[in-house]
Amino acid sequence: MERQPAKIFFVIVAASTFALFAFTMFQLLFFITFNDNRGMPRVSHFSEDSKISGFAALCQDLMLLGVFVLQHSVMSLPIFKNLISNLGLGPAQRCIYVICTCLALQFLMSYWQPIGERSPLWSPQSTWLFLLLHSIGWVFIAGSVQLVDYNELLGLKQVYYYIMGVDPATPKLSPSLQRLYSHFRHPVFIGPMIVLWMQPVMTLDRLLLAVIWTTYLVLCHRLDDRDHQYLKEQFQLKHHYLSYMYH
Repeated sequence: MERQPAKIFFVIVAASTFALFAFTMFQLLFFITFNDNRGMPRVSHFSEDSKISGFAALCQDLMLLGVFVLQHSVMSLPIFKNLISNLGLGPAQRCIYVICTCLALQFLMSYWQPIGERSPLWSPQSTWLFLLLHSIGWVFIAGSVQLVDYNELLGLKQVYYYIMGVDPATPKLSPSLQRLYSHFRHPVFIGPMIVLWMQPVMTLDRLLLAVIWTTYLVLCHRLDDRDHQYLKEQFQLKHHYLSYMYH
């Protein structure tokens, strides 16, 4: 690509990444929180007339989860990253990863099926308490993302550096932050656990979703004491910064 057309192309990719990510996270919030595909603010492929048998629904949901896990894992391998770079798409490498992750989530949410009857496995009387804890989980997720450079995680900063004609940002990061990013597959951990398990109404299909995603998060969560110490320091810095701004 010539330099100028390439810049335009990468700007479009970055803008599309941000828009698709925001749209998908909004839908994911509805998908998980309201526990009902039909209640989502979008066109869903699920309807009362399209119910399938419990075993078929289980297989379909497992397939959807498998597609997401496979995409999320394979695209993070060095061989795939090298392939993207060899195609001349190096600056948009992270953006492509995020776009594909969002598409995998869209695919999962669109074709997710309830398993059998939607009889709840548990529906406690203190629903308000579960709703409160569930909301706290989303707050944890939003707060955890603020501890890291989300522009870097979305790939927006890499595109910006390319457009400005400067070196990539990663070599300029501190050794502690580079080390954290090497372990940091998922910017959040506690929040998703709360959101997935503190469900006021837990059905069989949502239990399957919670178990598979919890297992995947646990297997991919490799932060150690030094990483946690760095995150703690970043939290303290942001706390002091906000205190200074609003006082």
